[in-house]
Amino acid sequence: MGVEKVVPSMTDLMVFLAILAKSATGQKLSVYTTLVRGPRRAGELEGPDEFHLVLLDNGRIDQLAGPLREALYCLRCGACLNVCPVYRQIGGHAYGHTYPGPIGILLTAMLNGPGSVKELAHASSLCGACAEACPVRIDIPRMLIELRREVDERKIAPWTERVVFGAFARLLARPGLYRLVARIARLLQRPFVRDGALRRLPLVFGDWTRTRDLPAVAPRTFQERWKELEREVTP
Repeated sequence: MGVEKVVPSMTDLMVFLAILAKSATGQKLSVYTTLVRGPRRAGELEGPDEFHLVLLDNGRIDQLAGPLREALYCLRCGACLNVCPVYRQIGGHAYGHTYPGPIGILLTAMLNGPGSVKELAHASSLCGACAEACPVRIDIPRMLIELRREVDERKIAPWTERVVFGAFARLLARPGLYRLVARIARLLQRPFVRDGALRRLPLVFGDWTRTRDLPAVAPRTFQERWKELEREVTP
């Protein structure tokens, strides 16, 4: 067992068992809880001769002073997985690691390093549903942002990805330039738009459209539509 699973007493254990089952399946108590007392005592007829419990650290204690400390509070109930708009579509081990879901990103990064989740760190909409559903109130969105920052600062992501998102960040910080690029994008996208979606893009952008469609740039921006509405309602 991991060292973060140690609780002070049986009373504390009953609290955790109750919130675990309720958050995971809605039951009052889990149906597979087993209490192991230890080796057989003198005069007892059943039980093992010896009992060995192995406590695994595997970097957990190092995280007590790190940004992912809250991930150690996890009960493994799966509530965040059930409400996540990304992970509830495909659960299980489809994402390549033992622990799935939003908390699984943090646990994997904690045990295997941020490089192991350089793609999964961005597999979240940061909507906050996971934090609201968590019975122990782990602030998963905040830690995902910290993890994304670490991936960026340590330059773990591919250089092409860093360049593209860096340029996009600078573009979003300049409204005038953003509006100009939006108008240019409307013209450049025309050969690739099919039924309102970009189904195949050239060069490095082809990786994005090989397995998914991207929405096309809208014919009119929200600001342009809003100005038209203002003119319609202005007497």
